[in-house]
Amino acid sequence: RLEAAVPADFLTEGLVSFFIATVPLLRDVFSGEGASGLFGAVEGLRDLDFVGLALAQNGQIIILRANLEFASQESAEAISGLLGGLITLGTSLSPDPSLTGLLEKLEVGLDDAQVSIRLEIQESEFANLISSFTSITQSEAGTAQEPPARGQRIIALGDEIPIMPTSFHVPVDEDVDYSTTPPTSGDHWENWAECGFYSKGLPDETITHNLEHGNIVVSYNLPLQGQIDQLQAVVDNIALSTVVGVTRYYDKIPEGQIVMSAWGRMQAVRGIDEVSIEAFFSLYAGALGPERIPC
Repeated sequence: RLEAAVPADFLTEGLVSFFIATVPLLRDVFSGEGASGLFGAVEGLRDLDFVGLALAQNGQIIILRANLEFASQESAEAISGLLGGLITLGTSLSPDPSLTGLLEKLEVGLDDAQVSIRLEIQESEFANLISSFTSITQSEAGTAQEPPARGQRIIALGDEIPIMPTSFHVPVDEDVDYSTTPPTSGDHWENWAECGFYSKGLPDETITHNLEHGNIVVSYNLPLQGQIDQLQAVVDNIALSTVVGVTRYYDKIPEGQIVMSAWGRMQAVRGIDEVSIEAFFSLYAGALGPERIPC
C-alpha cells in the first residue's frame, strides 16, 4: 500500500495547462453552456489546495484513490462535473475496450469542497496497466528495462518515526515531552485506555502505553458532529478496533485532520478516508511495539 500527499501548487499549473490544451478538442462536444462550464472548471483548478494519493490492495483487488481539496465548494463542483464529462466522453469515444472498461469503473465523488476519485480493478488489470505504461516509457527512452514483478506489493504506509530512547513508566499526571504530535513512542503513564471511542479525548501519556502494547490510536479533530459520527461508524466496522483500537478527540492537530498512530509509525489524512484507516489497522494492528496486549 502506498499513500502520498502532493503539494497542490506542484500539480495545479500542469493540470490547468493540460485542460486548456484540450479545450479546443472538446469545444464541439461541450458546446454552448457546456463550453463555458468547461472553461470555468479549468479555472477552478487554481483553487486546488491539497492532493492526496493512495494505492492499496485488498486480496486480488487494487484500489487507487485521489482526494482533491479545493478552496471553495464552487470550484470542487466545477471540477467534479468536468471529470464526469471527460469520463463519459472517453468511455464513448475510446477505441480500446480495455480502456473503456477502466473508465467505466472510475467513481467521482463530491463532498463539500473535496472531490474524490476512486478506481477498483483486478490485480491482473493493474499489472497490464503498469506494463502498458512501462512499455511506453521504454519505447520513448530506447531502453529495455525489466518490468516490475507481478504481484509485488508496497507494504509501507504513513511515516516511519524514530523510536524515542526510553519507554519507562512515569508517575500519573507527569508530562512527557514527545518527539511528535501525536506521539508514537516514549515514556508513559502506567495505566492505558480500554478499546473504544473517546469523544472527550485522552492524554498522550495514556495512549502511548496503548501504542507500546501494539494498539492502534486514531486521533481526530473534526469540526462537525456528522463527520465524527461517520468516523465512529468506519472504526466500528473494523473488527480489529474492538481489541486493539483506541479513537480519541485531539485538538493538537489541525482542524479537519485525522492521524493514525502505531508504535514508530504515523499517518495523517484530511477528512475521513475509510481506505486509509482500514489499511493502517490491517498493516500495523498488533504488529508494532515491544508488547502485544489487547486494550
